[in-house]
Amino acid sequence: MNMTRGAVMLGQKASFRRFLSDLMGIAVRDEKDAANAVRTFCDVHSRRELNTNHQAADRYRALVRLFNRWMNNEPLDQESHP
Repeated sequence: MNMTRGAVMLGQKASFRRFLSDLMGIAVRDEKDAANAVRTFCDVHSRRELNTNHQAADRYRALVRLFNRWMNNEPLDQESHP
């Protein structure tokens, strides 16, 4: 899947926004906040970079793994938080 599209789709989910708030300790209220949080976590200027920047893609995949753990009520051991 196109990682940019995946990041956009996740940002539309209230559960992902709650996860980002918990993970990053900031208020993530809407899709715009979610986009900013993903860009910060992945250290990119645009989510489009997730498709071309291998290091950013790795950080995004780590973020998704953390989200899946959070959804399963597992502790957030931040394996690659910026």
